[in-house]
Amino acid sequence: VASSSLACATITAFSLHSEGLYFFAEGTMSSSREYVEYVLDQLSGLGDVSCRQMMGEYVIYLRGKVIGGVYDDRFLLKATPSAERLMPLAARELPYPGAREMLLADCLDDRETLERVAEAVYEELPPSKKR
Repeated sequence: VASSSLACATITAFSLHSEGLYFFAEGTMSSSREYVEYVLDQLSGLGDVSCRQMMGEYVIYLRGKVIGGVYDDRFLLKATPSAERLMPLAARELPYPGAREMLLADCLDDRETLERVAEAVYEELPPSKKR
């Protein structure tokens, strides 16, 4: 057995999907408020953008519709056809075990592109349900 300086994590869950096998490490950290604020700032040109904290992570809303979320300091968007077309090289990732795949926002530092993708996701989603 070769020695390695890489840290090891205990695997607590896994999920098999058509694209491959995903592993989830024990003790994953929740997202930082600073990262969430950066995401919200990058989307601020769209108007009504907000977030809601849920179990250490954050759901991102645009005009009342859930367009994605911040999970382990990764901004993931719903995988709509427009998002896939506008971010063709974006990685498909799972926000947590058992969830649907989402797209990693690979354009986070490009405000104009990010806003265009977020707006496209919003347009494809059904109207939000009133509670």
